[in-house]
Amino acid sequence: MRLSCAAALLAWAGTAAAQTPPPHASDSTGPTCWRGRPLAHCESFWITDFTYGTRLNAVEEPGGGKVKGDYLTWEFGGMVNQGPRHAFGAAMIKSFGHERSYFGVRPRYRRWLNSETSLDVSVGILVSGDHDRFRPRFPSFTTHVALSHGDLAGVIVGAEVIRGRPGGADLTWQAGVRFGSYAGPPAGVLIMLKILHDELGGGGT
Repeated sequence: MRLSCAAALLAWAGTAAAQTPPPHASDSTGPTCWRGRPLAHCESFWITDFTYGTRLNAVEEPGGGKVKGDYLTWEFGGMVNQGPRHAFGAAMIKSFGHERSYFGVRPRYRRWLNSETSLDVSVGILVSGDHDRFRPRFPSFTTHVALSHGDLAGVIVGAEVIRGRPGGADLTWQAGVRFGSYAGPPAGVLIMLKILHDELGGGGT
């Protein structure tokens, strides 16, 4: 499941990266910006984030032992500044990793701490996906808190609850790094190329 998801997301990521403007264009002021900045610079801005995260609470494997696992998440959407300190918006999310893949929507609130540093809080709904250990039940839920600099890179912590049928749930605590704006698609492409290279056996070596 991981390899097929990586290939599909890599194709989408390549298209997004090709359409992403160069750094000087994303820094321009105006109604809508590629690199998120406060109201003095942008009325609204795009979300083109890529997150590489690691599970913090290990899960029991069927054959014994515990595994944490890694997760890759794409987000695409937009936000609107409401005053000099606040922004509101939402993003579609597509994520895959150890045991799971899913699609959902995350509304997002941003607090501008200064002109370059921001704190994001998001609570969202997962609407479809797969899980290796049970049949998932939707809607399931996701949340995160992220601290970013320049809307280009930052750190993120979060949790996901994937509900199962007929009952139970998989609660995942995660932490990782997030790349945004015009840094997001290229970072995602490079990381996913590395994953595909490793899963294909290092190019036959």
